[in-house]
Amino acid sequence: MQNKLDQHNFTQHFLSAFPELKHSHAKESKDYADDGKTLGHYMATSLLNPRLEESVDFLHRLAAFMEKVCDSEDDVAVNAIWIELFMPLTDQPDRLKLLWPILGSNTRRNITEAAKKLRREKGLPERSF
Repeated sequence: MQNKLDQHNFTQHFLSAFPELKHSHAKESKDYADDGKTLGHYMATSLLNPRLEESVDFLHRLAAFMEKVCDSEDDVAVNAIWIELFMPLTDQPDRLKLLWPILGSNTRRNITEAAKKLRREKGLPERSF
């Protein structure tokens, strides 16, 4: 697997970060093209978003994965988590406050940008500005 995440290897990186979701992914992803665009959105929405209240270990791996996506600077990969995770999180201040300390700097920056774009800055942890 390549080190740098992009739209073409998003699935590989995703399944490497979340091996417990391989079965769910194989079962549920048949209707999506593995083009990194549609499938990336599906994985963020259907497989990650519902699990935001899972174990601390899962949340740390999620934070690391989101930072890896943000670090990639791949527009399609970043867009998938921006729309499906970051934008909904800006409307969930309690959940965001819980996650904020373990998020990487690029992830926090992207969530802050999403909040500003949606005019939801009030839901951000105070240290984000």
